[in-house]
Amino acid sequence: MKTLSDRYSDKFGENLGNLVATIPQYDTITVDGFCNRIHDFIEDYIMLRNPTYDFESIAPYQKTLVEDAEVYQAFYVVHGVDFTQASGYDSNSGALMDKATIRERQICDNARNRLLRARVLHRKPRDMGARYDG
Repeated sequence: MKTLSDRYSDKFGENLGNLVATIPQYDTITVDGFCNRIHDFIEDYIMLRNPTYDFESIAPYQKTLVEDAEVYQAFYVVHGVDFTQASGYDSNSGALMDKATIRERQICDNARNRLLRARVLHRKPRDMGARYDG
């Protein structure tokens, strides 16, 4: 299996290690550490919505989509803002962004869309039996 750094390079033709080294907040972190943060974030994002998620037990197409989500999230962080680290305070305006907005912006749309396509964000509905009317 390819590493996140390799998959990123294949997808975007950029060296993730070189990019991470240019981000001031990550100047003391290795590319492997950065990749671990992205992986953990995507896994936590899934697990908070689907506690039964297990990467090893999902179908190959789902694994590919989850891995793609990590690549797109890494792109979002290195070419934008890492909202997982954002406090919400804008020092220029003195305004404070609300927590819901920060949470919404933590994951990029491309990553979220791949997780939705992989169908890993929600558990299968319970068998409602006779209680289901619809």
